Amino acid sequence: MTRLKFNVAHQVPGRVRIKVPAAKGNPELLQQIAETFAALPGIERITVNPATGSVVMHYNVHLH
Repeated sequence: MTRLKFNVAHQVPGRVRIKVPAAKGNPELLQQIAETFAALPGIERITVNPATGSVVMHYNVHLH
C-alpha cells in the first residue's frame, strides 16, 4: 500500500477539496483515490482535477 500526503484545501459542510501533490498530472492516481473515497458511506459525488492534483468530494452532512 502506498501512502500519499494530502492537504485539506477547503471545506464547507457537505463539500471538501483535498490537494494531493503526488497526483498532479496523474489522472490514473486521482481516479484510484476517487474510487477509494467513493466506497465510503455518505459520499455523494467526487470530481478530480489532474491539472491541480485535487479531489472534491460532496458528502451527506448527516452521515459525516
